[in-house]
Order: sequence, then C-alpha cells, then structure tokens
Amino acid sequence: MRKEWALPSEKSFRNTGGDWLQVLLDTVPEDIRGKILLLLWRCWHLREDSIRNDGKESISGSVQFLKKYAEELKMAAMAGDVLNAGAVDRPRCPTKQQIQWSSPVRGTVKLNTDAAFQTETGESTAGAVARDSRGLVIVSICRNLSLCQSVEEAEAKAALAGLLALMKYYSGPFILEMDCQTIVKEVTASYQSRNPCYALIKDIREALSAFPAYDVIHVGRKCNALAHGLAAATKSIGDQEIIANVPDLLRPVLLSESVSPVE
Repeated sequence: MRKEWALPSEKSFRNTGGDWLQVLLDTVPEDIRGKILLLLWRCWHLREDSIRNDGKESISGSVQFLKKYAEELKMAAMAGDVLNAGAVDRPRCPTKQQIQWSSPVRGTVKLNTDAAFQTETGESTAGAVARDSRGLVIVSICRNLSLCQSVEEAEAKAALAGLLALMKYYSGPFILEMDCQTIVKEVTASYQSRNPCYALIKDIREALSAFPAYDVIHVGRKCNALAHGLAAATKSIGDQEIIANVPDLLRPVLLSESVSPVE
C-alpha cells in the first residue's frame, strides 16, 4: 500500500502499549489517519477470510479494493459538501445513503444490533453496541445465541440481547438501528405480528416499552459495521459484556466511526 498511500514507517505500527494506535493516529495528517484505519479494517477482513473461508483473496486485490473504497468515500464526502452548501443546519437523520454510523442528537442514545447466522447449522451469534451523541460507548456485547431457524430469528434475538444489556445502564430515550428490514417492520407494525418470530417480536416490544421514548430504524450494513463486527468476533473471543468500551480488536472500527455530536 505504500506505493499508493504515504503511510508511516513499519516501526510506527509496533504495539507500544494499550494506546499505541491513538498515539500513531495523533502523529499523522487527517487523510492518512483515515487510510490507516481503512488498512487495519481490511487486515481484519483478510484474517477472518483466512479463518472462516478459503483465504484466497490476493494482496493486489486488497490494494485495488482499498484504493477504490477510499476514493468512493472521498467522492461521497465531496457530494455531501455540495448538497449542504447554504443549507440550514439540522440533525442528521439515518437514510439508506449513509455510508457509516451517525451519532444521535444530544440527550439520546443509539443502540446498534446485528447477528451472524450459519445457514447449515443454525449456529448464531449476536453483537450490540450503545453509544451517545459524542460517540462514547455505554455498553457493548458479544453473545452466543441458541440455535436459530432463520437469519430473522437470529436478528430478533440479537436485538433483544442488546435491549436487555442497555436496560442495565441506561433508561432514557434512544434509537434502535438494525440492518434487518423484516424485523424492523414487524417490531414497528401496528398490527399483531404473524411472523414465525412472533414471541421474540413481542419480547422486543415489551423491552422497548420500558424506555420513555424510542425509535426503531432500518439502516444499511455499512451503518451497522461495529455491531456486525461484534457478532462476527464472538466466535473467537466468546461472550462479552463491556461497559464504556468495545473489545480491543474492534477499536479501529469504533475510532473510524467517531463523529462530532449533533446539536
């Protein structure tokens, strides 16, 4: 990648302590900072591909992927600047055009949940993370689930696990974001669900009712990356419930999604 990007020297990536990555990012320009996080994210993907799949992705293929992805992010940011020029500032609303997680308004928390589901065996894992308007973590979880019959069942169980974890540490208004449109539709429907996951849908609705105000929103996978990573990591790190942080291996994803709070 150094042929394409002006990355720091190899010795700069040495683990010199728990905050080595933050120290490194503080010493480089903003554009290089983003590229380092993209590189680390891709390295994690390749590791997972080697462990869980055939591991045949090439280095040259990853180089081309990162070049293209960085350019797409740059173009998306430029397009956003053009669209927002002269516009009145307003809270950001989740849309299908989002390219990554966005912070909630002040005084609100956002809970993201996701599941990993193995079609052949029914084995499933859940990931969930709750963050405030500053992007600070309230709680994150990795959880092995009981066997599921479908990806929708796994997603519903992940949402419920995230809600139950959040209830221990927070009782104010919040937003639940998921990338499973079916479950979002069932949870928010005014009619009685006929979904095979009806019992779980009912449990989710009951958990939601414990909060003074809430919203349930469908987002794309890229806006749910940290929850997705938590679900995927469960196989390697086991069940986790971490207050005010995420597992170390997902710190790069957390840092890449850090944003300024919405007024």
